[in-house]
Amino acid sequence: MYNVQKTNKSSKKTKLVIFSLVLFVAAGVAGFIFRDRLLKNDATPDASQSASQDVDTIEQVNLDPPSEEVIAETEDFKSTLSEKKPTEQTDPTTKKSVKPVIVSAGQYEGVVEISSFVQDVVEDGGICTATLTNGSETRTKSSTGEKDVAKTLCPSISFASGEVPAGSWSVVVSYDSTSAAGSSEPKTIEVQQ
Repeated sequence: MYNVQKTNKSSKKTKLVIFSLVLFVAAGVAGFIFRDRLLKNDATPDASQSASQDVDTIEQVNLDPPSEEVIAETEDFKSTLSEKKPTEQTDPTTKKSVKPVIVSAGQYEGVVEISSFVQDVVEDGGICTATLTNGSETRTKSSTGEKDVAKTLCPSISFASGEVPAGSWSVVVSYDSTSAAGSSEPKTIEVQQ
């Protein structure tokens, strides 16, 4: 009989532990459900508010046919658009004004080199011309522009040793194509012999 009582006490303890765990899990699930509903209610208006807002929006939409005044304004606007003259950018005979940028200009191992690019123009075939001026003396050479991702590159223009006499020279790069034209700011270089 002693064994039976001990087994019953142990069985009661196990049942109590299992019941406590089930109760704890149920309380946790209920807490999550309550929290979820509380958050949803704070985030969205209730159904009656939402429905009344939809009705208000629908009542504000004007579904009447256009008035004579609106029709006249629309026709005037259409005729104004068709009469507009092309702007500078759409006129094929007008070139875009550009300003080439001289990246480097100088004498390297006796050779005078000028590197430049043209901003806001992306095209092949434009002519890049480097003009060196010293008093009344002028030296000029050109290269053909090559399009890059966001600009036109002017391949390096080189003057061989002896083509440009020693002295202080002003360098200007000009660009000319079917769609754009312009000149850079002058840059001064010193040529040694």
